[in-house]
Amino acid sequence: MENKKLSKIFAVAQNVLNECVRHKILNILFIFALALIGGALLIEELSPGAQGRTLLNVGYANMELFGFLTLLLSLFIITFEEIEMRTVWLSLTKPVSRSSYFIGKFIGIVFVTLLTLAVMSLLVMSLSLLSKVGLNLSYLAVVYAMALGLIITISFTLAFITIATNLPTGLIFASLLFLLGHLTEHLKVIIANPETSVAAKLVLTFVYYTVPNFALFNLKDKIYMQESGIEPAYLLLITLYALVFCFIFLYIGIKAFEKKEL
Repeated sequence: MENKKLSKIFAVAQNVLNECVRHKILNILFIFALALIGGALLIEELSPGAQGRTLLNVGYANMELFGFLTLLLSLFIITFEEIEMRTVWLSLTKPVSRSSYFIGKFIGIVFVTLLTLAVMSLLVMSLSLLSKVGLNLSYLAVVYAMALGLIITISFTLAFITIATNLPTGLIFASLLFLLGHLTEHLKVIIANPETSVAAKLVLTFVYYTVPNFALFNLKDKIYMQESGIEPAYLLLITLYALVFCFIFLYIGIKAFEKKEL
């Protein structure tokens, strides 16, 4: 029984991957390559003394940005087809349970995002080697942490799309949460400010502990501060952190999808 359920989940995931490839979502990699090469040429002209670090920082920033755009476009296309073309019924009448369909959709988008991230990381690595920038295992740690952050983003974006009354609203709320998650460290400063009111501190403290803290997954700055590299214990910690948030958002999304009228 469990094997049948898993096969249905992966069948949905494979269908999502096929649809994203059919709609040429991965063409975003071509745009990424152009942005990366253009940025490298600009860096060579503007900062000849700090090419290595600047090149990697630009590469990391582009990888996260284009990874986020990839998952947004993938979710938009897949969800739009479900709503407008009623393709969701073709899957649910096979029969596939709503929970299996939701998890399969999540896994499919994760596959697309990780594939995009893997190709982008290879492009950054190749350009760095051509520019004679030294790389070590810390580079892989940065990419791994970035992937964890994007997987959390997929989980809460799916949940918002399912809960929202329409697709654009869900994507907007997900984008705002993604942005807020990158600003959570700045909330500490506001909370610690004596001039901040008690009510504001309570609200901001609640936001700080309930919104995913994407600063935890920003390892590129930690690499330069820690000469010994990233500790395996820290990677385990952020992995568990990502798993907890993914479980929470997926649970919320599945419950909302089970009650949603299609």
